[in-house]
Amino acid sequence: AGGQAARLDFLGRHRVAAIDATYSSCTPDDTGQYAWVLEASGVKLDFENNEGVATGAVLRFYGVPILGAPALSFPVSEARKSGWLPPSVNLDSRSGFELAVPYYWNIAPQLDVTLTPGIATRRGAFLGSELRYLTSAHAGELQFDLMPEDRSAGQARHLLHLQHRGALPLQGRYRWTHTRASDDDYWKDFERNIPSLTPRLLASDARADWGGAGRWQAYARVQRWQVLQDLDAPIDAPYARMPQLGMLRS
Repeated sequence: AGGQAARLDFLGRHRVAAIDATYSSCTPDDTGQYAWVLEASGVKLDFENNEGVATGAVLRFYGVPILGAPALSFPVSEARKSGWLPPSVNLDSRSGFELAVPYYWNIAPQLDVTLTPGIATRRGAFLGSELRYLTSAHAGELQFDLMPEDRSAGQARHLLHLQHRGALPLQGRYRWTHTRASDDDYWKDFERNIPSLTPRLLASDARADWGGAGRWQAYARVQRWQVLQDLDAPIDAPYARMPQLGMLRS
């Protein structure tokens, strides 16, 4: 990380204040240009607490301003830092004007959460959440989006998406993906929330494998589907695996 400024004030061993400064934690490309650059009338860097605070700030991406704010807080190293993230804005004919402001919570080195409260003018308030975790034998991500009362639909709406993977005895491994929506119309109203290439087909898929490359591999798999139907364009559900057992040469 680095930058330049019209003036620097050293406030101790771990703190620096800069006037009319530019700052970037990116590595420059072959032309010497930085992808992300923060310009500010004033910047205070606290290396002991891994925090930088910029006032009169403008964030630029390859020279294009994408965010301006009276004050911005950011980490001064590669370590993660809890705090508010830039807001997202969306406008469409179903939800109206939508504003969401995510908050990132760095709970532990192997555990973090992003909470995204927001409001849509035609529907109401909502909360998005993403949990990520990592241990020596297991890892996963959990996404849960909730709208307690959708004024347009007259009901609560939600989406659950889980990805979990880990190790089993005898050098085995497993993975589980589970996605479910509250109602058939969810894919129409909140398609961008669904982490699937087929938003009307939501899978629950669990698989375990034993073996490796160059030898026999045994596996067991269970798979079922939630089909979000449309009366004007119904679709058939794919075959379920209940369960599937097999062995193959890898």
